[in-house]
Order: sequence, then structure tokens, then C-alpha cells
Amino acid sequence: MEFMTGPVGPELVKSVRQIHEDRIVPIGREEAELAAGLFNAVGRKRTLRYDCLIAATAIRAGSRLATANRSDFSLFVPHSLVLA
Repeated sequence: MEFMTGPVGPELVKSVRQIHEDRIVPIGREEAELAAGLFNAVGRKRTLRYDCLIAATAIRAGSRLATANRSDFSLFVPHSLVLA
């Protein structure tokens, strides 16, 4: 969702979806509960709500998170997030 809310057109969305379709991890109850815990742990800033969901999903999946926004996601490293 975060990618699709950026300045991207339908062709780029289609291309990215084709490349990453088998790597998309859904957000479920366990991810949402972990995200709530992360939200509380990093200071309850509304601007980090989506980042908490992304970090929680990566943590639950046991995946490293590749991001150009390392400064925001570094908050979650002490909480088991591994940055690529």
C-alpha cells in the first residue's frame, strides 16, 4: 500500500507487482498485534503507523527489510528488525 500511494502510475505498479507477487506477505492478526507493540515501544508517533506494520510483517516473516528509508526503520532494529 505504501508504494502505491506514492507518485507511481499504473504501468509501474503492474511491473513491480509482476516482479514481487510471490514475495508479498499479507498482514494478519499477529502482525497487527506486533505492530501495536512496536508503535508503543518507539514513542507512539502517528507518522510511524505504517512503518510499524511494515516492520512487524518483516519481523514475523523472518525477512530482512530492504529500504531507502533506513533512518525511520532503524528505530525497530532493537526490536528484532533486520535491515538489508
